[in-house]
Amino acid sequence: MQIGYALIIFLHVMAAIVWIGGTIFMALIIQPVIRKALSLQQRMAVYHETGMRFKKVQCVCLGILLLTGTFMVWKRGVPFESFTSLISTKIALVVVVIVLSFLHSQIWGPRLVASSSDPQSPSYLALVRKLRIFGQINLLASLVIIFLAILISRGN
Repeated sequence: MQIGYALIIFLHVMAAIVWIGGTIFMALIIQPVIRKALSLQQRMAVYHETGMRFKKVQCVCLGILLLTGTFMVWKRGVPFESFTSLISTKIALVVVVIVLSFLHSQIWGPRLVASSSDPQSPSYLALVRKLRIFGQINLLASLVIIFLAILISRGN
């Protein structure tokens, strides 16, 4: 394998690690800790600040993933009309993750912060449930993408 192509794969894998690792860290470490330690208003401030910072990281990772992923498909010589079902499924899940991430960072997250002044309201509680469910779907889709990437790299 050429060094240049290995570097492309390295960048692709690192971008995926940072994005998905950050998501897992938020879900398994940050959220449970601040849920116990901080008031609702403090949590909203932390969620907002970490979300804004992570959104920048996600945008950089997304750019790297799209560029390197496109290059790898091109380099392997996979014509568009003969994509395997694994690659097609991976691309579809990537679109799902991008859309859910966008909705979370641009619409649902800001709405949650804005509505946190009344944490007992039905709209606030419904939004919390929606964010939890779609966050879990997003994380699961991300993990499936990694699994598909492993299968694709192994020639399955």
